[in-house]
Amino acid sequence: MDLTSYLAQDERPPLHMHLVDEADQYASLFRDVTNQSVIGEASTNYLPSHVAAQKIYDYNPAAKIVAVLRNPTDRIKSHYLMDWRTGLERRPLEDCLAEEVALGDKATFANCRMYLAQSDYTAMLERYRKIFPEKQILVLCFENVVADPELWLSRLLTFAELTHENGQLTLPRENANSHMARFSGIDHFLYKTGIKRFLEATLPHVLPVPMKKYIKKIYSKESAKNPPNVSLSDNKFTLQLDAEYQKNWRHN
Repeated sequence: MDLTSYLAQDERPPLHMHLVDEADQYASLFRDVTNQSVIGEASTNYLPSHVAAQKIYDYNPAAKIVAVLRNPTDRIKSHYLMDWRTGLERRPLEDCLAEEVALGDKATFANCRMYLAQSDYTAMLERYRKIFPEKQILVLCFENVVADPELWLSRLLTFAELTHENGQLTLPRENANSHMARFSGIDHFLYKTGIKRFLEATLPHVLPVPMKKYIKKIYSKESAKNPPNVSLSDNKFTLQLDAEYQKNWRHN
């Protein structure tokens, strides 16, 4: 799509994903900023990226970095279940992890699903800690935030030098979708060929809401089928990641 034209719209419909790689395009994301004391944005790609930390620093060395981490085993399971529901992966999770381990340094999203690499928080955070002062980095643990939103969101606001009124800070429930494609073979073909992403990016902007809901109802169903065994209690690689997580970040 023409990203420049999209960004120029007064009302921009949400996109699942699109690369923004030009400085003027990135700046246009903040064109409505007036007198706000804090502005920001987020991407799940910044943490595993090998270049994002330096690029963020070059853009704004005073930037404050917030990293939200999740227990590695839970994150890997969630990642796998998302891939399984979309038809992207159908092998047992243990087989996927063994493939990634066998690939070693050659593992990329082009040849595996990077379940382990996406959970290697120690290496990811080190890239930021080498560049940014520690006072500009806040690490939050997903489990802690969910268990006590008032405490941890208050710490986040304090870190951002913002104030808020006393009272329960709540979080919206996200990623609770348990639906999967009704015809997994067709869905997998559409995903692998790129057709699905194209349709997801275009149809929502041209179809009326009732039609979109009808198509979604026909295409998806409540997931009654369970994926292969996703137990990782004895997986030495996830146990190692969990141990690092507990030791270094759980009570950060």
